[in-house]
Amino acid sequence: MSNQPESEEDSIDRTDIETAPSLQETDLEDAPVKTLTELDYQESIQNIGNIDSQLDNLSDATAYIQRVQSAIKDLKSECGITSLQELDESVESRYVKIGEVLIEQVDDEEVLFKTSDEPEKLVTDIEDYFDALEDEYERQSALKRAREDLKECRAELEDHPGTDVNEAISIYKDQQEKLETAHHFLQLKDGECSRCGVKWENISKNRRSEIEQKLEELEEEFEPDGGKFDENFARETKTSVDSSLDELEDLQNKIRGLEDEIDRHERQDTDTLDRLSTTYVEG
Repeated sequence: MSNQPESEEDSIDRTDIETAPSLQETDLEDAPVKTLTELDYQESIQNIGNIDSQLDNLSDATAYIQRVQSAIKDLKSECGITSLQELDESVESRYVKIGEVLIEQVDDEEVLFKTSDEPEKLVTDIEDYFDALEDEYERQSALKRAREDLKECRAELEDHPGTDVNEAISIYKDQQEKLETAHHFLQLKDGECSRCGVKWENISKNRRSEIEQKLEELEEEFEPDGGKFDENFARETKTSVDSSLDELEDLQNKIRGLEDEIDRHERQDTDTLDRLSTTYVEG
């Protein structure tokens, strides 16, 4: 190598490399992909920088490395994670494999110094990958939350009668109707129905017998639990049934909403990750 003093341009390029932030500052100790933790990008650039034939591309190579570093930091910041290891719990392993292959290519000591469009394509794909990985992490996290909420909602159904929501609603509505009838008949038997104005004394003997028989059946069905089967019991029990029905219908709407949300997340496209998987993993 020549002993001539370094030119101003060479001096600037070397200074850029020496002062550029190292990727080792990024918290990758727990990263799930081995190559993300073991690369020493800065050392690689400095070593290659000693080759005269590569000096002209030092600035470009440094810029590429900084873009990779920025993409990793942005991913961690946007996902609210402290370690890339957390992604491994939510993202499919085949998508994590893409990052392993991409970073292995960055570790190739020649690729970032090439004068072709290969370095730009690789780094752009890395940026696209981390952007798509962020979306996938958020999608999978939302999907997990929705599934857990749906499981809890379905568990709440066990507090209601029947084998499913529709059957429980049918049971409650049937109880509402019967309790309304019980309240009407009990009031009538007590003297006069406030709703229709009919007096007990004006009802035929056969009709009285029918009403009394019906009240016996309703009392047996609803079982006052030692209390009296009267107007107050019928009214209070119906109020309780009304409340249970409202609660169940709200639960039904929540379940439908969660099922729609899960379906939407499951149908969300992963085109970018699938493309990169085809290019770098499957290909």
